[in-house]
Amino acid sequence: IAFFTGGSESTAVTSCFATLALIQIFHIFNVRSSQSVFRSLKGIYSENKFLTISSLCVLAIVMLFTLSPIGRLFGLGILSFGRFAFCFVLAFAIIPFCELKKLILKY
Repeated sequence: IAFFTGGSESTAVTSCFATLALIQIFHIFNVRSSQSVFRSLKGIYSENKFLTISSLCVLAIVMLFTLSPIGRLFGLGILSFGRFAFCFVLAFAIIPFCELKKLILKY
């Protein structure tokens, strides 16, 4: 998608990296239980603080490597905030898919 929107190869690679890393963060909360992720988010802060803290740390690292020049050390480009937000929305799309799967398996 980054190529079709006028991005370079490094922008495409960085977008892919950001999207896949963010998908993993969202998917961690999906696979915690067979209940809906929206029901299990109520006690997320009290149940497993390590999961919450580590997810926030990974999010901070992804943002550091994709939104600042530090990522160039690893061959990544710098994403604009709009492109990063697009990657975030794409990554969030895994939640409805997993919710649908849980609903189908429940019945």
